This record gives sequence, structure tokens and C-alpha cells, in this order.
Amino acid sequence: MLWLLLFTWVQASYADRKDLDTPTSHFSYASPSPSEMLPLVTGTPSGVFVSVESDRGLVGAALHAATTDLLFLDTDDASQRFNRINVELLAHAATPEEYQRLRYAKESETWVEALGKGKTEFVRQAVAEKFKWWSKHLDRSSKEADPLRDPALYSKMHKMALDGRIRSRQMDPLNNVAELRKVADQLSSSGKKISVLDLGRQWSFHQGDKRIQGWVEGLRHALDSDRSVVLLNGQFNDVYEYVAISPQSFEEGYASRLVHHFSAGVIPKNLRTSARLSCSPFFGSLPEQI
Repeated sequence: MLWLLLFTWVQASYADRKDLDTPTSHFSYASPSPSEMLPLVTGTPSGVFVSVESDRGLVGAALHAATTDLLFLDTDDASQRFNRINVELLAHAATPEEYQRLRYAKESETWVEALGKGKTEFVRQAVAEKFKWWSKHLDRSSKEADPLRDPALYSKMHKMALDGRIRSRQMDPLNNVAELRKVADQLSSSGKKISVLDLGRQWSFHQGDKRIQGWVEGLRHALDSDRSVVLLNGQFNDVYEYVAISPQSFEEGYASRLVHHFSAGVIPKNLRTSARLSCSPFFGSLPEQI
């Protein structure tokens, strides 16, 4: 009886993995460098870079040549506030040096003098309170925003901030997909397509499969099914990776199967991963089911 149970378990395990690469280490919560996404997004349409990550989205949009707009979407109040304050700093600071000075300032007077200059005392106090909140939530040890020290990349994001082309909205992919569809319709009606949808490590959150499916389904009208790319991230074999997926792959149940395999520490072989594993730009439907 024991041998029969063991045989059944082995058969089930093989069936579950037959279309997969060999098992790998677990997914990490750390993000890969945004520069590693570039081989996977070559050929995406010119348009909006949508991200559920803060600094990673900012740098990704700066690096991605086809990005014309940046849209932050998140369920978290703190993330939304962080992004909006960051856009203020980007719009105010004309140079990367000035941006770094404001971003990593240690005293509120630095912000008050820069952002509150010539303003009423009420506004200056509001700036000081904003600085207090920012200092509490900024990870000063993170190097994720360091690419913005590059003058050309910073100039691109500074201009986008000045032109109002960096926006942040609070959205719930689990309970309000209808609002996401409105965002997609607004983008489409203004002639804009989503170039890249960067979902970060959404798979690892509570109901990750439903979150991923909700983001994709809600924004589908603004995605180019053949050329847009959905990105997820993780760690495979101790290498931080991006995974690129075609929007049209997300038929019913796809995200659930994807998250199941990610959680098991397995890379489905029909997904493309970032540059340090041999890969090529990925577009079109997936040839195999997960």
C-alpha cells in the first residue's frame, strides 16, 4: 500500500512539472535591477509605463526609451503619497544633483527653503510636515533610485513631471476592476497604449493570482495584445530575474497556474527571463500551457 501511494505521488509530481524547467530556489522579495528588463521590452509600443512599484517604476520608465508617460497604480495609501511627493521633487529640481539633495535631505529647512520659498507660513508648515512624513518612509539605504543621477535619464523624468505625465492613482485589482477599466478606457480614448505593465512581486501577496489577473483584465483595453509586456520579478537559482509575459496569455485561470508554479520555486519553460539567463525579446502568445 505504501509503495502504491508513493508511486501515485511521484506520477502526480511529474505531471505537474512536465512542461516546466527544473526546480529552482524560492522567489526572493528583492527586485532585480530595472536595467535587466531592457532585453525583454525591446519592441514594445510607445506609450505608458504602468508600475505597482515606486522607485523601480520611476527608473524603469527612465530607462525604457518607448515610455512617454508613467502611471503608478497601487492599493496602498503610503505608496501613493510617496509617489506624489517624489513627483513634486522631480518637478522642482532642475538637475539630478538638486533632486538628490532634496530626496536625501536630513533637515526640514532644506525643503522649506526650496519648496516653500516665497509662500505663506501655512504652506511652509505644510512642506515641513510633508518632509517629516517623507523622512519616516524613505529607505535611505536603498540604491534603487541611483540611476537617476545620470543627467540624461533625470532630464527625461524631470520633464515628464513638469508636463504632468507622471501620475499616481490608488486602485484595487481585487474588488474594483471596473475602476481599472475606466483608467484603461481613458488611456485608449486619449490615444495612449500601455507599453509595459510592471507588476513587481504581486504574485507573493495575499491572493496574488487574483491580483495579477485583476490588473491585467482591468487594463486589457489599453494593452497591445501582441506587443505590450507584463513583467513580474523574483529570484531563480540565486539570480534576481524579470519574467516577461504576453498580455494575451492571461486566459481564465492562467494567473493561478503561474502563481502555483512560482510558489513551488519552478520557472515555467515557456516564459522569458531577464538578460543574465540566455533569452530573447518575447512577444506573442505562449506556445505551451503551464
